[in-house]
Amino acid sequence: MTKKIFFIALLLFANRMVFGQVLIALVFGDKFNNDKLEMGIQLAAQGFQFSGIAHDHLDVGFSFGAYLDIKWSDRLLLSNYFMFKSPKGGGDIPREYWFDQLESVSSDNISNKRHLTYFELTPMLRYQLSRSWSVAVGPQVALNVKALDIYQGKTDDGNVTYRYRIRDNITSMDTGVAIDVQWRLMKGKGLRINARFAQGFINTYKDRELGNAKNQTYLVGVGIPISGHKSN
Repeated sequence: MTKKIFFIALLLFANRMVFGQVLIALVFGDKFNNDKLEMGIQLAAQGFQFSGIAHDHLDVGFSFGAYLDIKWSDRLLLSNYFMFKSPKGGGDIPREYWFDQLESVSSDNISNKRHLTYFELTPMLRYQLSRSWSVAVGPQVALNVKALDIYQGKTDDGNVTYRYRIRDNITSMDTGVAIDVQWRLMKGKGLRINARFAQGFINTYKDRELGNAKNQTYLVGVGIPISGHKSN
């Protein structure tokens, strides 16, 4: 319990810190970004599914946040990503993994999408292969802020949609590892295009009898430097 409170406090603190730095960068522009630091906005399409349980559908959502690069040497950087909205979960969740909200409704024509939303912090060690190409790896820590089961389908009464809040059934913290490939336009001076895979380590279900559903995500995003600073 103490560890959980500590991680939640850490993420909330990081959220305020990064948001404050974004505002500072927007105001001061080139005075904030320099040869050692670069900050920007990260926008991405993110595919998500569960690993560890049987399902057959990858769902897609939109994520956004900020990044802060700290240059250690000509080749090494610490790339910090803080996503204010990171969608996870899965689509077409099999009946055995439902939380029994629809016991009175036939499930034959009902599908369930499980949408989980997280604050997410991903510090990554990045290695520059060239001016344009780089690879990175690092841990990922996330705090669940929203959890919904969305049931859609047909019943005797016609088309129906049910939404149930399921945060009480979902583990609040998630940790994992992420691997990232980045390409920068204009020989390393322009927009950043990222492709990233992340695997969670923690079962998202509090009830372990439901299985071992771990978050798995695939991200394709663009990083937009906030200032007009151009690296050498």
